[in-house]
Amino acid sequence: MTLTRQSAFFEAALTTRHHDLTGHGAWSDKSTQDYFIFVSSFGTVKLRKRHAYPATFARSIGPSLIFGYGNETLGHMIAEQALSNVSEDAFVSEEFLYCTIDCQQQSIVVQRDAVCTMPLFTMEHSDVIALSNRYDQLFNQIDKRQVHINQAALVNYLLFDDRHNQLATGADVLYDRVRFILRDGATHVTYPNHAYIAEKTQEKGHPRFFKEALETTLDTYWERYDTIGFQLSGGLDSATAPGYFASQGKTVVAASFGLPATMGERQRAKLDDMARRFSSLQNHIINLTPEEYFPFSDRITANHWGISHEYQDIHQLAAMQMADYFSRQGITAMFTGVGGDELCQNITNDKIFPFGSAVKEARATAVVPQYMTDKFKILHTKTQEQTPHHQDRPIPTVAYSVILTNIGFNNTFIDRNVWPVAPLSDPKLFLYAQSIPAWYRHDKGLLRAYQFARQFPPSIVYPETLEDFSEFLHFCKPQVCSLLDSFFDVSLLGQHDLIDESSFKDYYTHATRSKYDDSDTRILELIRLLAVEINLRMFQ
Repeated sequence: MTLTRQSAFFEAALTTRHHDLTGHGAWSDKSTQDYFIFVSSFGTVKLRKRHAYPATFARSIGPSLIFGYGNETLGHMIAEQALSNVSEDAFVSEEFLYCTIDCQQQSIVVQRDAVCTMPLFTMEHSDVIALSNRYDQLFNQIDKRQVHINQAALVNYLLFDDRHNQLATGADVLYDRVRFILRDGATHVTYPNHAYIAEKTQEKGHPRFFKEALETTLDTYWERYDTIGFQLSGGLDSATAPGYFASQGKTVVAASFGLPATMGERQRAKLDDMARRFSSLQNHIINLTPEEYFPFSDRITANHWGISHEYQDIHQLAAMQMADYFSRQGITAMFTGVGGDELCQNITNDKIFPFGSAVKEARATAVVPQYMTDKFKILHTKTQEQTPHHQDRPIPTVAYSVILTNIGFNNTFIDRNVWPVAPLSDPKLFLYAQSIPAWYRHDKGLLRAYQFARQFPPSIVYPETLEDFSEFLHFCKPQVCSLLDSFFDVSLLGQHDLIDESSFKDYYTHATRSKYDDSDTRILELIRLLAVEINLRMFQ
């Protein structure tokens, strides 16, 4: 099977070098049947057309280009006025992105929505600003051999899976409600003026109203989109929406990543229980065989080892097949269970950002693996000492893990015209659940009580075990070990004196030959090292 590389949903390359364009700044419309394409002396913007919700729109008025995706009525309404006059609520209520580019003033303003369904990356290098929903597309516009590595990001990613900063200096991700601005040749990223969670009402929500809040949210999302499919893992969270709609007699088209071995047997039993309880549920299973779906298998299949975001989903090939399945079924939006965990957690700055005192102390006292060199250890210490405090940064309106999932997962579906949606991470539902006393949320008590009342299968409401990919990754160890042998035979991390290659080989050989232990997370550590090593080579 040969995989084709998808083009970006959105990409732009614009210059930060100021020219006197008085009287000459204008956009030329080169749009095709499938893309809005606008070209000016300032640069080029390309945006794929999408007629299903969320719609995309783009239009030019003299030197100004205005475009976005989301509710088209809302989009055009906002486009008619200055962005400073638009209430922030417009970017919280639903998926919507707004951007205006003035080629005469050589300015850019991008306003992100709260849910950030479509990833959006930026890259600033020399005189070029590149924007795209595809991380790899950023580097098509610049000389990637001149890209420098953010050493603090590298250290924190390898040791702590820290996902806040990018490996390439100058690259960034536009998160929840941020505003990206280019003006007078300088870029700025501004954050919202207030934190929704921090300013939530002091009144305590009552758990008896959770059912109404949840079902109102699900109904709103059902009505918002066209033909909907469901990702069903067999867990509590992902079962909520399909079970609710199937109980009403609606046809529910679902798909699952089928796990192998013991975990897979338990998962299949739960999926079978769901099918028996909800007769209108039709579920398609993609069996995660380790010989075919091991991490980085999509790159081997496509014979393409280009730059990728460090947090790209490790089940990319299986995700592609799920997206293709939904596309063949005519599905244009996919509901996931992402965000269910956070409904039942106490969310604070310390839990979202790695700058709290407890997190900093844990990092400072972390045991650095023996294969790391003294240079790496010194860099680690220096990095933790210099990590700034960002306690004033507002808490997102949605759980941070939702956005992280979007970064690694959503493009695969967006590429295939399937819009991933996470109703359980809806900002209003999330904030309401946060107002309910914590003892009602413990162990996902809110969702369990709801499902019990709706007679979900006991194996879903009170599972024997939670869904866990650790057993599957254990079976992938031979393939991962082969990749490690290949990429660390001559290692760039080694050449930079950040790891001792001999010691590291002993480490990963032992890790990949060890018996299965669900508490052994070294395989995830090895996958991170592979991701960094591959990207370092691609930057060369």
